[in-house]
Amino acid sequence: MFAWLARAVLRAPWVVMGVWALAAALSLPLAPGAGTVLKSGGIGSGESEGARGLRLASEELGLPLSSVLVVYSSQGAPRADAPAFLDQVDRSLARVHSHPAVQEIVTYRTTQNQRLISPDGTTTYAVIGLTVHGAQAQRLMAELRSLVVPPDPPIQMWLTGGPAAYGDMELVSHEDLRRAEMTSFPIAFLVLLAIFGSLVAAGAPVLVGGVSVLITLALIALLGRVVEMSIFTLNISTMLGLGIGIDYSLFMVTRFREELRRTPSVEEA
Repeated sequence: MFAWLARAVLRAPWVVMGVWALAAALSLPLAPGAGTVLKSGGIGSGESEGARGLRLASEELGLPLSSVLVVYSSQGAPRADAPAFLDQVDRSLARVHSHPAVQEIVTYRTTQNQRLISPDGTTTYAVIGLTVHGAQAQRLMAELRSLVVPPDPPIQMWLTGGPAAYGDMELVSHEDLRRAEMTSFPIAFLVLLAIFGSLVAAGAPVLVGGVSVLITLALIALLGRVVEMSIFTLNISTMLGLGIGIDYSLFMVTRFREELRRTPSVEEA
């Protein structure tokens, strides 16, 4: 089968290159959307016992499906349970109440719960309960951040909790992916150029790996609309696409050169 495939490619190289070019062209508009259809986190199942219990607690007890924490801290006066400090917290969260996905906001002032105040009195936190969870909650983080007003110094503020953490993980994942692509392609090309001593021979494996990743991302963008996949699929697909594409292209070029030394026939080689 491989002998037949090799001869078919040799007899119609422009057809093969045209098919690959067409596939790459069709993938270009789809590939950038791969990250938008993937599930944030990807470390749990929506049908697990924990997930079903969370939905049941929300339906029966009215508990939020997820929550975001806003931490307020100051190393100087006033204390976190002082009226002046709590006024700053209320002012900071005033606009958050209007968001349709916010079910409730729990603060020390609304509950008088001492667990919301640190033992040294320098820190408190507010719990923003949401009516959505998972990827939906994570997608709201940009809106929530824009609604929360930073308090006046010396009080500092941080947003944290599950949705915020998953949002940061997704951001870091995208940044690492871009950084890896920008770093790995030039390094791979320079190494191959040093090995082969030819621009064409060195460029072929890198080109195959790059096109493979592009087409794979386009397929993920399509498949992700009907199948739930983790955001880390992007990193794995890039790693495998570059690794396998370059590795097998390198193997094929090396073997072709070996056979070409033994026979003058390109087709037989």
